[in-house]
Amino acid sequence: MKIYLSGAISNNANYKKQFSKAEKRLTKKGYKVFNPVCLPVIFCYWEFMKIDLSALECCDAIYMLKGWQNSRGAKIELARARELKLQIMFE
Repeated sequence: MKIYLSGAISNNANYKKQFSKAEKRLTKKGYKVFNPVCLPVIFCYWEFMKIDLSALECCDAIYMLKGWQNSRGAKIELARARELKLQIMFE
């Protein structure tokens, strides 16, 4: 199963650590994980969202990290996951 990680990045000083821990935890359970934090920082916000939403469409589930409610992007990703009828998991 492929899982997309979603959570607050902007205004979250610990986002790299939070995403990395979740990726390691899910990988140990045998999941294949798409971690958007691993993308190179060369794009603007909406370019990242375009890439992220494309990646989400290739996944079977979305994993919402704690604090996702504070992220406009995570809310968009969750709405799209619901449209795609993906499995929705919460940290």
